[in-house]
Amino acid sequence: MRLQEINWRGVFIATLAVLAAATLAPILQRLPHANLSLLFMTAVLLVAARYGLGLALYAAILSFLIFNFFFTPPFLTFAVTEEGDVATLVFFLVIASLTGHLAARMRDEIAIRKTALERMSLLEGFTRQLAGAASVADVLRMTAARISEVNGVTAFAVLPGANPGDASVQAVSGPGQVPKLKAITQAAAESMHIDGWTIIPLKTYRGRPIFIGVQANTLDSGHRKLTVALTDQAIVALDRALLVSDLARQRLASERDQLRAALLSSVSHDLRTPLASIVGSASSLVELDQSLSPENRTDLLKSVLQDAERLDRHIQNMLDMARLGQGEMELRPDWVDLRDIVGSAVRRLRAQVDGKKVRVEVAPEAELVRVHGDLVEQAVVNALDNAIRFSPREGRIEVRGYRDGDWVMIDVADQGPGIPEADRERVFDAFYRVGRGDSKTGTGLGLSICRGMIRAHGGEVSAHEAPGGRGCLIRMRLPWAPSP
Repeated sequence: MRLQEINWRGVFIATLAVLAAATLAPILQRLPHANLSLLFMTAVLLVAARYGLGLALYAAILSFLIFNFFFTPPFLTFAVTEEGDVATLVFFLVIASLTGHLAARMRDEIAIRKTALERMSLLEGFTRQLAGAASVADVLRMTAARISEVNGVTAFAVLPGANPGDASVQAVSGPGQVPKLKAITQAAAESMHIDGWTIIPLKTYRGRPIFIGVQANTLDSGHRKLTVALTDQAIVALDRALLVSDLARQRLASERDQLRAALLSSVSHDLRTPLASIVGSASSLVELDQSLSPENRTDLLKSVLQDAERLDRHIQNMLDMARLGQGEMELRPDWVDLRDIVGSAVRRLRAQVDGKKVRVEVAPEAELVRVHGDLVEQAVVNALDNAIRFSPREGRIEVRGYRDGDWVMIDVADQGPGIPEADRERVFDAFYRVGRGDSKTGTGLGLSICRGMIRAHGGEVSAHEAPGGRGCLIRMRLPWAPSP
């Protein structure tokens, strides 16, 4: 053992413990020698339990010498005259060594079990942390951070792309320049070390390679085992994240196919119908211009205008749906008057009202709102168009704006057949249409777009039963802010 490796503090404590036993021994002088030896044995056991076998043997030998020198005749010498004292001293040394060895083994066993318990606790906490990881990048980031914490140095985790051209996902915890992927791969295949980094190559259960790097030339056995144990947990989480990512891509592809089919269906029916009506009215005006009365000509022109506005709404809804789906909806909030928003929405649908009564009421405390006016107006138009379409000819439609705590509410209520409770959430899904008798009307985009535009402002849209138990109530909720 090299001089600098000696635990001098332990030597001092062991010496102090033996001297303390020697100091107490004269007080217990009247006791037989065997009981005095137990006093020194206690000191040996305490040293063994605290510092291990080496210092326990040192304490046993020191106790043997002090016991012989001070407490066996002739006193103050190491000579022994009585055979019984010789046996006592020999047995003391043997038993002190054995008990010190047993106490040291118990100490080491306790230390091993404590380390194992800490490792299990660490792995359990890491597993719980990984359970909340939502992506591959999150898993790698948590893994690098935990390995860095355990080893006390910078660590990184790299997952190369599935194909040679794909970008790799990398997470680094701590300062330091991480080697390039090519150098990491080469080091993992050859020496396992590169520029002061230890590279640990692993594989996910799906065969994807993963590289763990620790900024150290070597790792001792304990740290390496713990690092590998942590990466085993990370591999399970990585496989789960990769599976979730694959499922998400497949679901996106499926939804894209469904959207394409729904758009094709919408174009083939909901757009062609008003277009056919426009073509028919326009051809009648061209071919029968001289024989048409002014009243008939006016009716045909109104029909063209109404169908053109209907066609414009369908196209606008599709464009808005595409913008929402691609995340291209840009908010430009400003202070606007809610009465202007609702009034403009009603005017845009004036041709569709067709004898229905529309009542608008906006409370004074809800007049000013900080929103993107055009988007909120489009949301109100879609909700109002839904109410007009399903209200009876002489029905009444109410639009109310009011404040409720930290929210500004916009209610659009009609007197139509209403929405069954089971469908009140699904009506906000794209292309979902509630059957009205034997038919379904509309493209199924209006309320979906309405929710998307309101949610873009941090609000929400929900469907309820209208007051009085007849009809549908669409409630839009927008965040309220004190007006300047």
